Amino acid sequence: MRAALETIAFEVNGRAVAVSASPVSRLSAVLRDELGLTGTKVGCDAGDCGACTVLVDGETACACLVPVAGIAGAAVRTVEGLANGTLSALQASFLEHGAAQCGICTPGLLVAATALLERDADPTEQEVADALGGVLCRCTGYRKIVQAVLAVAASARRDAGKQKNGAIVPAAGGAVGARVPRLDGLAKVVGTESFGADSIPADALFVQVIRSPHHRARFAFGDIAAFASRHDGITAVFTARDVPGRNRFGVLPPFADQPALAEGETRFRGEAVALVAGERDAIAGLDLADFPVEWQPLPPALMPADARSETAPLLHESRAGNILTRGLVERGDPQAGLDRAAHRASGSIETAFVEHAYIEPEAGWAEMDGDTLVIRACTQAPYMDRDDTALVLGLAPERVRIIPTATGGGFGSKLDISVQPLVGLVALKTGRPAALVYTRAESMMSTTKRHPASMRATIGCDADGHVTGMIFDGEFNTGPYASWGPTVSTRVPVHASGPYMTPNYRATSRAVHTNGPIAGAFRGFGVPQATIMQETLYDELAEKTGIDRLAFRLRNALRDGSRTVTGQTLAGGVGIVACLEALQPHWDRALADAAAVNAGDRHIRRGVGVASCWYGCGNTALANPSTIRIGISAEGRVLLHQGAVDIGQGSNTVIAQIAADALGLPLSAFDLVSADTALTPDAGKTSASRQTVVTGKAAEKAARALRETILRGANVSDRATLALDAGRLTVRDGDAVRHLDLAALPKDPSGYAFTAEESYDPPTSPLDQKGQGNPYAVYGWGAQVVELDVDMRLGTVKLVKITAAHDVGRAINPLLVEGQIEGGIAQGIGMALMEEYIPGRTENLHDYLIPTIGDVPPIESILVEVADPEGPFGAKGLGEHVLIPTAPAILNAVRHAAGVLVTTLPATPSRVLAAIRQAEASS
Repeated sequence: MRAALETIAFEVNGRAVAVSASPVSRLSAVLRDELGLTGTKVGCDAGDCGACTVLVDGETACACLVPVAGIAGAAVRTVEGLANGTLSALQASFLEHGAAQCGICTPGLLVAATALLERDADPTEQEVADALGGVLCRCTGYRKIVQAVLAVAASARRDAGKQKNGAIVPAAGGAVGARVPRLDGLAKVVGTESFGADSIPADALFVQVIRSPHHRARFAFGDIAAFASRHDGITAVFTARDVPGRNRFGVLPPFADQPALAEGETRFRGEAVALVAGERDAIAGLDLADFPVEWQPLPPALMPADARSETAPLLHESRAGNILTRGLVERGDPQAGLDRAAHRASGSIETAFVEHAYIEPEAGWAEMDGDTLVIRACTQAPYMDRDDTALVLGLAPERVRIIPTATGGGFGSKLDISVQPLVGLVALKTGRPAALVYTRAESMMSTTKRHPASMRATIGCDADGHVTGMIFDGEFNTGPYASWGPTVSTRVPVHASGPYMTPNYRATSRAVHTNGPIAGAFRGFGVPQATIMQETLYDELAEKTGIDRLAFRLRNALRDGSRTVTGQTLAGGVGIVACLEALQPHWDRALADAAAVNAGDRHIRRGVGVASCWYGCGNTALANPSTIRIGISAEGRVLLHQGAVDIGQGSNTVIAQIAADALGLPLSAFDLVSADTALTPDAGKTSASRQTVVTGKAAEKAARALRETILRGANVSDRATLALDAGRLTVRDGDAVRHLDLAALPKDPSGYAFTAEESYDPPTSPLDQKGQGNPYAVYGWGAQVVELDVDMRLGTVKLVKITAAHDVGRAINPLLVEGQIEGGIAQGIGMALMEEYIPGRTENLHDYLIPTIGDVPPIESILVEVADPEGPFGAKGLGEHVLIPTAPAILNAVRHAAGVLVTTLPATPSRVLAAIRQAEASS
């Protein structure tokens, strides 16, 4: 029975309020649902993530843990109350320093930091870390957050409280390369950014998903009608029988195999079987144990070896041996290359499921607009969502409109549809708006993970340290459905050599179906796992040859004119040597520091590790187009129709910077028309480090085409300058001046006086049967040095510093580049040292550990700019690359410190200590 409602009075942001609510209602729910203060975010409802942090009588509290009765008479302050008519110094500092990326955790961080600065105007870095330690961030790596807080304190000391305005407003032609604060950042720091759960209509039905508690089970429904009739407020129950279209979806159409609602048998824990739709209070009070479904658990195959056994049942009848796909790249004679090697290193590595752990659980809502189904939800791929949802619901794609909300982190998992077909089905069937907000447990059990990998490899080199051959084999647990498994099995063999010349090479891979979690895209598509295998063996080879580990990598690094393992000739823009050379002085200093530390305390050993990476930007040997539209309105504004979803990486800002300089107008003249399948062309999915390169190139082409149209119409040369002022476009070419009254010019159907739309698809070629071809037009490059301490008695690892050199071709926005590097490194730290998803055991952010602000050491970013001839203004992608070297560099540093290589990830203290003990016992 729900508690009776009471009137509870308190103060919010200086305003007296009274709400009628159950006394045990969460303060977070009251603030959001009753008072409309959605700046207080909900990421876990358990006090684990801190996104809902507010001030209660000046003290920080997780609003999800505070019963509203407990704040009667108290003063509550939320992110909406931090500004007083203008940004607070802290909010402005967050913008200036790039401390907000996706923005879902930003309100909680701002509130916690405000409390700190109000009690201590001049905190130390450690005090900042302590104060903010209860708020998790998955995007930033925390370093810019710390810098933003410390900058406010420094500004107060220097300027006696006067806020420094550090915003950069570049002039025409000066946008590319400028440290421009993100153009969509203001809403993130004032708490008005609207995420998937933030704008649900008051009259919406809410949806509860009935999910399987078993890894594999048959199921049958009981009397669903009776269940619905005995629960007031329940509108309808839907099962697979109610799906009007094809009950099957998938990000790769040839492999589409996942039902929106399972039919008869479930293949993984968390799979959806039914939807219950009803009024908000009815759904909130629903006892799921009362739902009429009977489960018959079946023996699951959780590991690839079990799934490949002859007696294992097939998860999909057409996939023999439960093999989804295989990958192969072969060049030269790899066995002969190993046979003639002076030195060989062999090994194996096992990695775990890794959860994306974005702070925003999946959320969204749908409604009918005439005969069009409109869905607002967090996503990385609106056009893919549209097409898959249309197929499931039996609609033409034109009858489905996807409007992405702000997306609170994605990292690959929000490429797959989640709530979209489910809320769409309810809205379509009932005619009412329908909303679904995943709980943290739902999000973690039902969405995709990083593929666990079981890998083995052998690499050989000659006496001078030149690699002669490599053989790699990787098996990837792809779970019960395809998702991005084919992409992983294709991309891994291309990249498993690392950014090195490998004349004789064979890499094989398999994506194997199991009844574990669905494995999909996660920042790197399997390349981070393969790089761990390759880079740890490179350290062993360097030791065997007696060559410095960084020098060994330099000796084998790809260069302009080199041929890759797919036979692709790299004509230019190869930046790995420049990255390694940039790290040289830091490497030398770190080794000297380690020697000094290790001369002292024998229980704490300092280690230094290095690892490199390369990464092809965009799809592997497949079409990969983006389209951008730009128009100039009668009012004299430039409208950038930019459909590349910004999930925190900064595409809204970077694409605009590229377009501004290509057009020749200042960035301040641009307005963004954000992703919307009815308003923006298809800019492709936000994944594979493609948006800066592919959509950026489309923006450059569209802007140059628009400029050419204007110049041609004004009959001037390409040296002319453009200026916009109050509805007038002025074109100057020496003494010639043309004033164009935009309102008087004829308009296109969109109302633009001038417009251009252009597409770009990177030039690639298919891979043949041996994986030979040109899979990518642009590659990114990077290397990192890790310094850490290992406690030989406990097995604990303390990171001291990470230095990262990444070749971005041209840093379109150095501020955002640094943020991507730091955020990627933080995720690499988690993968290396703490993150392991175990179904049924780590389905929350308390048992599943991700790095906190105290786990990320100082990071020094070195931006290397070796221009790529194909990228816009020479730019390369970055998002995936920055994570790839971190884990292997950490493992190599642990090996340098403790003399052991941990071969099962994550390298938890127990595993590190076990490796140390085993080495001691065998010595």
